[in-house]
Amino acid sequence: VSKLNRGSLIEVEEIIDPLGNRFVLKDGRNKFVLSEFGEGQPPIEYLTTSGPFQDGETVRDYRLRPRIVILGIRWQGCDRDGYWARRAELLNILRPNRQTIGQVDPFRFRRRFNDRSIRDLYVMPSDGPGFTARELGQWDERGFGETIRLIAHDPTWYDGTETVVSVVPDATAGLVFPITFPIVFGAGIVNYTQAVTYAGTWPAYPIIEITGPIDGPVMSNLTTGEDIDLGSYTVPAGEMITIDLSYGVKSITDSLGTNLIGYLSSDSDLAT
Repeated sequence: VSKLNRGSLIEVEEIIDPLGNRFVLKDGRNKFVLSEFGEGQPPIEYLTTSGPFQDGETVRDYRLRPRIVILGIRWQGCDRDGYWARRAELLNILRPNRQTIGQVDPFRFRRRFNDRSIRDLYVMPSDGPGFTARELGQWDERGFGETIRLIAHDPTWYDGTETVVSVVPDATAGLVFPITFPIVFGAGIVNYTQAVTYAGTWPAYPIIEITGPIDGPVMSNLTTGEDIDLGSYTVPAGEMITIDLSYGVKSITDSLGTNLIGYLSSDSDLAT
């Protein structure tokens, strides 16, 4: 008989709803994931063209298709009341309306590894559990085995630990003697460059947050030569604007959710 070393971890699988509530699917005690399907390579769709006399097709591009994740779980209660409580708990976890009213945001299927690393897959509940009747003569009054089906419309896994790069530049302020005229009070010019290293294996799009006061912020990608120019907008002191570059979002909003797209210059590259 072997014993786990003190402080060792057991791999944990959990569901996190859009509101941030966490629910463990596998804890190594009375909740188990017995089978898994669909966590490897997602389906790939190749975009092709063909001419009237061409043999076969010419591959022009490719896209990842949504993936289906199927989990076979086993949950155990202590008695019959515990059995019904476990059933209600699982149904409550997987209801799709566990989110802000009027929004449809994905859940996160999270896997925690023994080395403390985390991987997240953005999913929505699809099918199950059905709680089908067990076979006659089978004694299983305190637990159940069920199948959960999740669909990941974004099929890529993410590092569950978000990478944050903070830029806090210094601005010119105050008086310096000897004084040179004309004197400018209460303002400074910021021109700051920050190198960002991306270690992922698939393209990802950042979220940029700018806290005021700042007048006419312009962000430039020095590698691609693309800009996001808000030169006509002043971010008030204490206000924060959010530039979400996620695919299918591409939004610029203030702290109240007001759309600021109208302040974007015509030659900005928000989409790319």
